Amino acid sequence: MQQYSSGGAVFRTGAVSLRNAFNTELRKIIDDPTQYVSLIGKYGFTDREVPPRNLRHRRSLHGVMGCRHA
Repeated sequence: MQQYSSGGAVFRTGAVSLRNAFNTELRKIIDDPTQYVSLIGKYGFTDREVPPRNLRHRRSLHGVMGCRHA
């Protein structure tokens, strides 16, 4: 099974506008594979480490020890 080290962001309850703004800007990066790989490439990652577009939190936790969401 392929594993990904997807990042995450946490927002305070009620910080809906901040979360939505973050998601809007993140979507711009994710929707541009060249920009995405350019950013992660600075840290030694390549297009092979880009998670599939349909990867979701619960799926990414599949097989993680102690995970109750899998």
